[in-house]
Amino acid sequence: MKKKKQALKFNFHVEEKNLLPLDTGIHAKTMVQEEIRMALDNALPQTFRTMVEYEKEGSLFLGYPFLQVLAQNPLISAGVETIADEMTKKFAKIIYTGDSLNNNLITTGDKIKYLESELRKYKIRSLFRIAAEKIGYYGGCLVYIDTGVKDPEILKSPLILDPATFRQNSLRRFTLIDPINIMPGLYNSVDPTASDYFKPSTWFVLGKEIHASRFLYFAGKEAPLLYKPSYNFFGISQAQLAFEYVENFQKNRDSGSELLNKFSISILKTNMMGALAGSGTSELDSRIQYFIQKRHNDGVFVLDKDEEDFIKSDTSLTGITDIVRQSLELIASVFRIPAVKYLGISPSGFNATGESDLKNFYSLVESLQEKQFADNLENILKILQLNMYGNIDPHITYEFIPLDEEDNKIKADTEKVKADTLAIYLDRNVISAEESRTIIAEDKEGLMKTIDPDNTKFLDNIEEQIEQEDNLQFFSNNI
Repeated sequence: MKKKKQALKFNFHVEEKNLLPLDTGIHAKTMVQEEIRMALDNALPQTFRTMVEYEKEGSLFLGYPFLQVLAQNPLISAGVETIADEMTKKFAKIIYTGDSLNNNLITTGDKIKYLESELRKYKIRSLFRIAAEKIGYYGGCLVYIDTGVKDPEILKSPLILDPATFRQNSLRRFTLIDPINIMPGLYNSVDPTASDYFKPSTWFVLGKEIHASRFLYFAGKEAPLLYKPSYNFFGISQAQLAFEYVENFQKNRDSGSELLNKFSISILKTNMMGALAGSGTSELDSRIQYFIQKRHNDGVFVLDKDEEDFIKSDTSLTGITDIVRQSLELIASVFRIPAVKYLGISPSGFNATGESDLKNFYSLVESLQEKQFADNLENILKILQLNMYGNIDPHITYEFIPLDEEDNKIKADTEKVKADTLAIYLDRNVISAEESRTIIAEDKEGLMKTIDPDNTKFLDNIEEQIEQEDNLQFFSNNI
């Protein structure tokens, strides 16, 4: 195919002075001469090359075939799957944030139980785990919301999550689509102030055009603006980010292994004039072979005292282990996973436990949950409610379960400290009983967070009882 010049805009290219729509394939280079490539999996040559050679190609996107090769690397798969496992290990729980007095508690409880059963029915936790792996290996993926629609024209129209447009009992399944089967449709590359700027309005799934609202969109680290088309409008995969570090480790490991095999050389100094003159080395070869076969700490090597000598040349291995180990730990740092979690290596050093590293890692995982899962999980809860009840309760939501939860004893101790503090304020008349109930109800991590702070009728009864007891005590004392 002939060389063509590509214009600055991603959605057009110039060909024989005519402005034509750009094909939907990924273009690996921008603003330079390139060979037009029609398929996503041909964005770059599929031969195995080093990162430097890929940079010479003018693109940082390695292509899905190469990323699938990286997915089989044990070091990369360990990092990606560790993060995916942690993101879905405890996952999320459904909660109700409304005023319990103004709602039927039984109905609300039934809804929550139904939603929990539907999450299990559609295997949402497993679905999100696979999506997290796709993010790590390929940068992202789509999950198709299957409502049973087959009409191509309807598939091109938006799926609005509203009782007027989403029919009850129409949900069939959630289907994860591998990014290698996806191509972007039309997208806005003209108006940066628009909400759909560089966001495809439709996607092609092996030629079938489907509106973007009919998918759950999963993506990781966002690609730079000019490279978004090259990355198929997903993110930069963790596998690609770690590739160079994994390659460096493998080189260092192989070099260290070769050095270990050759670090000691036995040298025999002898008269080589006959061998160099062409007389052959059969006699010398036999002697050396005999030495190799009989070599042992209890053996004796006999030399000609006038013409021969024997020495050992050893290469120092100091620091080789540290270099190989450091290059391995750098891979863990790229994934931002503690070495004790990624490699199973216990931390070294005075009083080192790795607990602080794990806490930092759990904070990272929780931030990834919010960034990659939050919007999609919220949409799923809305879809499940529409599918069953035909309406959406705005007070039903979710929260991710903390990975670094306190144990029961620590929680109990914390609650006791809070209760003692409030009791002191009450005894010293700093706050009233009503104010203390408000403080307790607003503590979303406390055991009494579900109480109604306005329900203070029982306090009046308690005050009357206390007053009666005081009167009885007064009369008893006077008698």
